[in-house]
Amino acid sequence: MALQQEDIKALEQTRQRLLNLTANIASLKADFQRGAPLPEYSSIMTSSSILSTNIQSVTDHLAANSELLSRIVAFPSTNFPGRTQEGLLLQLLRKKLEPQVETWVDEGRNLQIDGAEGGEDIEETWKWAADWIGPRIREYAANEATDEYTWEERASGDVDNVNTGLKDEEDTDDEDEDEEEEDDDEVMGGMGKRAEKKKAKAPEKGVTRKDGRVRTKEEILRFATSGVI
Repeated sequence: MALQQEDIKALEQTRQRLLNLTANIASLKADFQRGAPLPEYSSIMTSSSILSTNIQSVTDHLAANSELLSRIVAFPSTNFPGRTQEGLLLQLLRKKLEPQVETWVDEGRNLQIDGAEGGEDIEETWKWAADWIGPRIREYAANEATDEYTWEERASGDVDNVNTGLKDEEDTDDEDEDEEEEDDDEVMGGMGKRAEKKKAKAPEKGVTRKDGRVRTKEEILRFATSGVI
């Protein structure tokens, strides 16, 4: 059966994606070999992310074209350099996987089977976690969120000597007011003058008309609402 144009395009895409994946693996391997002792964490994470993307791309492509790839068989043409490229020719014509690759495939299939069988256990674990986390969050919000001490400090029974670095705002405000009062007493000889200054209100500013007469805000508002000055 002759290959269609779409089949050739799919094969070319397979070759290109495998080439990208191979180059990515080689680059990551070279980074580890050159690193002293290891590459930077950000570089490793970037390379790992690219590698994961390429693997997923190859996997999706092979799954989408599995029917085509399963029926295609490689046959060398008469002008293929079989003597100089014998190793490549044997790789293309072999019908069984290499022993190491076959081991990897078996391990992957076993992991897939184990994952499928353990699906119910994972669901039960998530359900248990969801049922547990709700009441725990409510308990923390109601009883623990406002506590200035840890559980270990509470268990020690000596919370009075624990330096948390925290103070109530009311206590801080009271201390500030006491300090201000003491400063006022020392500088001004008592609170009398300060209290008088606070109680004394500044005269209400008015609006000066063009003829020189001054109208207060109260008079202006009364005129605006009732028309009476």
